[in-house]
Amino acid sequence: MVAAESFPGDDAAAPVFVPFDMRGGKARYLACYRDAWRIAHGSLSGFDENACWNGARTRAAESPESVMEMRRNGEFAGILALDDRRGAWRGYGWIAFFYVAPPLRGRGLGRAMLDRAEEHFAALGRRAVRLTVAPGNPALGFYERTGFVRAGTEPGALEPLYVMEKKL
Repeated sequence: MVAAESFPGDDAAAPVFVPFDMRGGKARYLACYRDAWRIAHGSLSGFDENACWNGARTRAAESPESVMEMRRNGEFAGILALDDRRGAWRGYGWIAFFYVAPPLRGRGLGRAMLDRAEEHFAALGRRAVRLTVAPGNPALGFYERTGFVRAGTEPGALEPLYVMEKKL
């Protein structure tokens, strides 16, 4: 378990990260991914539940700590899925999925998740971290405010996605 720091003005406990329950957590994982997809794309068109879950299972099988649940005050607060293989030979780490529970957004938990991802990849010797984001996703501004810059585009299920990168 890795504890994150407290945030000014926040009276709740700092978040902790635990391995995601891959045996009993499929419904939760997919519900969160569906919500994130709907926010990013405006509908569930193009959402592939099997590809989503199979990707998470593969990452967790390769590295159990790469798919994490964020908890706060003992309650579910979000999911962070990292891909240790993608980009490794080029020196960057990859955030495969990033989700903060809706009632907890805007409270510094997204920053705590990014800090956790950066720690993880820095420990692996990576020089940068990358992720993709749909151009219309409201999270794009958050990523830019936290130091990510556009490094290109790649095909997505519905539209080209921005590849965002942050140097470590």
